[in-house]
Amino acid sequence: MSEQRPSAAASKRGYGSRQRIGQAIKARRLELNLTLSALASAAETTSSHLSRIERGLTIPSYMMLGRLAAALDIDESELRQQEKEAVSIDQQLDPILASLDVPESARHELLRLSLDTRAALAAAFISLSEDDASTDESEIDA
Repeated sequence: MSEQRPSAAASKRGYGSRQRIGQAIKARRLELNLTLSALASAAETTSSHLSRIERGLTIPSYMMLGRLAAALDIDESELRQQEKEAVSIDQQLDPILASLDVPESARHELLRLSLDTRAALAAAFISLSEDDASTDESEIDA
């Protein structure tokens, strides 16, 4: 299977769900203190190709994903699990940002933040909306 570019429709909506695997790869690479060049060499690819994968501009083939997982000393299923967590967080965050009238281009930029940062944003927004809801209920009771 060859590397794939996101479809025009997926690009228009922002990150497609499979494109988030690059963020998990980058997070693991940084956790191991590996340079882009070192990981690319270990996975038998180029630095520019790996950079495109990490940025979600290219979706890795199954063969490439296997080589990256081996080079990162991580199971492919763990990378996929991290990808699923990213999708879940983004599914929480995107509607919140849309309801705040954050322009689509800005929402797309926010989806490029690290998973931890997006999770913190989602938790903060959810907490704020729960606080607003309890304040509204207090005003109704008064």
